[in-house]
Amino acid sequence: MDASQTTTSGNSGVKITPGTPGGTPGGTGSPESKGKGGSPKGTPGGTGDGGPTWEPRGELYIRELPAVVNVPQEQCPAVQKLGIEGVVILTVQVRRDGTVKDVKIAKDIGHGCGKIATKALRKAKFRPAIATNGQPADFELRYEYEFQLGD
Repeated sequence: MDASQTTTSGNSGVKITPGTPGGTPGGTGSPESKGKGGSPKGTPGGTGDGGPTWEPRGELYIRELPAVVNVPQEQCPAVQKLGIEGVVILTVQVRRDGTVKDVKIAKDIGHGCGKIATKALRKAKFRPAIATNGQPADFELRYEYEFQLGD
């Protein structure tokens, strides 16, 4: 990871290292899946937010996984105050336009750090996954957001 992906702002001495998509990417494993929940009443196949229907693809149908364009770097006060360090693992749903649809905490380190990482990922921008047909695709991935004390 290069220095542009870490920050030590002010005199806090806290270093935040946003993770990268990796580990075991998600997806539903079924190209017919429409994701969780149903269509809101009156909008067949819609998402309720005016956007296209959420249709995540499994890894088998993906040629290129989503790539990070920008993830805001947020600080967790517990890192400096309590010396807490660790990795928050998040499940991130990336739409075919690279925006984030939803973020859920898969593994938290506590002390509010999970909520802070979730907030940062909701504002993140990704290069979308590319399906085997060459078109952008919805995809769910695992993201590791690391909090550590600075030097």
